Amino acid sequence: MQARALCLFIGIIIPNLLFLGCQQKTNRERILHDETYINAAEKYDTDTVGLKGFLQPLLTESNSDDLGKVIYNVLMGKATYLSMEKENGISDQYFNKALQIAKNQDAEAYILWVNISIARYYYQFRKLEKSLPYFLKASFLIDEIDPHEQLKPAETYQYLSYVFITLDEKDKSMYFLKKALDLTPDSCDLKSVLLDNMGFNLLVIRDTIAAIKSFKMAENSALIQDNLTRLARIKGNFANIYHNKGDLQKALDFVNEDIKYSLIVKDSVNLAYARLLKTKILIKQNLTEDALKELDLVDECIKNVPYLLGYRLEIEELKVEIAHKKGNKDAELLSRRNLYKIEHEGNYGENNRAMVRAKLLLNKEIYLNEMKLADLRIEKARFSNIINLILAMLICIVIIFRYFYMRKVAKARSEKYERKVLEFQLEKTLLDQKLSDARTTVRDYLKYMTEKNAQIEELQEVISNINQSRSAHLEEKNGKLKQVLKSHLLTEENWIKFKQAFDKQYPKYYLNIRRQYPDLTENNLKFILLQKLGLSAFETSNILGVSLEAVKKNKQRLKKRMGDDYDMLMELI
Repeated sequence: MQARALCLFIGIIIPNLLFLGCQQKTNRERILHDETYINAAEKYDTDTVGLKGFLQPLLTESNSDDLGKVIYNVLMGKATYLSMEKENGISDQYFNKALQIAKNQDAEAYILWVNISIARYYYQFRKLEKSLPYFLKASFLIDEIDPHEQLKPAETYQYLSYVFITLDEKDKSMYFLKKALDLTPDSCDLKSVLLDNMGFNLLVIRDTIAAIKSFKMAENSALIQDNLTRLARIKGNFANIYHNKGDLQKALDFVNEDIKYSLIVKDSVNLAYARLLKTKILIKQNLTEDALKELDLVDECIKNVPYLLGYRLEIEELKVEIAHKKGNKDAELLSRRNLYKIEHEGNYGENNRAMVRAKLLLNKEIYLNEMKLADLRIEKARFSNIINLILAMLICIVIIFRYFYMRKVAKARSEKYERKVLEFQLEKTLLDQKLSDARTTVRDYLKYMTEKNAQIEELQEVISNINQSRSAHLEEKNGKLKQVLKSHLLTEENWIKFKQAFDKQYPKYYLNIRRQYPDLTENNLKFILLQKLGLSAFETSNILGVSLEAVKKNKQRLKKRMGDDYDMLMELI
């Protein structure tokens, strides 16, 4: 019963753990494979034809899933809206198809990436209300997926940070931005972008000193990476700081650098923002004519970019301020009329309402998500308790099984040990009986001692093996084998009988030795007679129960004491 439970545990749990380990490795390899396409696709930018050819292998590879099609549709959707510079039905179709495939495959990492890609698409064209649901889904999903199992995780965290700072959710924004920074190496182009974003966030929470430090780090990183797009924005952020401080000349120097780099990289969005900031600086410097020229350049910048029309309101506000400074009432009145018209026209008014609705939607989604999370925590706790109970029961079964198994093993070892002891005791008894039944001549004793030596050697080997095994405690506790080994030694009784047999075969030899060499001890005599029987030094050590070294030293001492008589003594028989 216990064995069956253990086998069931091993057969189900262990393979699943191994499968999960292999699955994680497979997932990571797939993520890396698809990221190569995402990174390489950046060089095609708005070239949808070239990109389509490059991505074709994703549709033809013999994959067991359709995740390659997710990558294909997202990248084609992005290239399409970049080339058209507006929200469009073709991009919508690509993105919707990608999201459906990812959901069908139940691939959370890909669902997350598609949601972020769609959110960025709508956000690009100031469709905050449309983009927000996708950003929120991504923000709820992202903490459930290990960053190393995500597609482009640093960028995902970055965009979540940006949208939450837009919605004035500072804590969430900083949380996501720090996660992005942790995942981005210094050598990556994204590092300067993230440091710049961090500086912006620090400005929002009014930590200007930390913001300047972050902007300087971002500037150094952008210079190293030759990232002029980001360098332009960093210069603009410095300009904004010094403008707020009242250092107008320094602000103007920085904003001019911003404009220079924005023109080089043809960044219309940042160029419009920079020229508006320059206009404000020029107004404060009372350079109203220069300010008006700058506003004309802003008009030129935004007229071909529909989603930048929101800047029209700010342009008219600045024209009102300039006209007021110049005392030109007609121009001021005209600008105020234009301002009133922009404020109440559908486009701008809808943008404002969209922002309000977006914030309400955000609060609603956060509340609903918190409720779902609370339910999930309860369910997770319940499930965790069931799993813990099952594991506890399995552990108890394993412990009980192991207890009885170990008892069985211990009993088997003990029985095996006792059988060995009896076996050696019986062999010794039979050997002693065999000697008793014989004529007890010197030849009988020689045979007896030779067989005894063989038993001693075998017994010593068994004792050594037991001492190195799990049965060592049995011998240590009982010492029965050692007792058998000790009983094999030449006893005083056997020695006397042996001398009698020896003297019978070789009359008066023993007596003559004692007379001729009175200094010899009984131990010396034992050694001499055993040597005369032809026993080796090793066999003699076994019979006498002493070390081989002791036998050798005994021999050396006798030779030294007796000199030439020793060799003569060995030849007497």
